[in-house]
Amino acid sequence: MANARTVKADATGENLTFEHDGKSYTITPPTDWDVEIHGALEDERVIAAVKLILGPAQWGQYTVKPRNLAAFYSLLTDIEKAVGISGN
Repeated sequence: MANARTVKADATGENLTFEHDGKSYTITPPTDWDVEIHGALEDERVIAAVKLILGPAQWGQYTVKPRNLAAFYSLLTDIEKAVGISGN
C-alpha cells in the first residue's frame, strides 16, 4: 500500500526524494514511470529497472564506487520506502 507522500506525488506529479549512503536521489512517482521500467520489473530485471528509475546521472552517482549485491539491495529498499512499498 502506498504511503501518503507517494499518493500526493502521484496526484500532483511531484518527484520523490530519498537519501541513500549519504547522497540524495530524486525519482518520479511510480505512476509516471516509463513502460520500460514496468516491463523490466515484470521480467524480474530489477537492476535494469533501478537503472531506468534513477536515470543515467544518478545511476552514475550510485556506481561511482564498487557495489556488491547487498549494497544494491540496500538502495532498492530505500527506493521501495520512497515509493511506499517497503516491506514487500
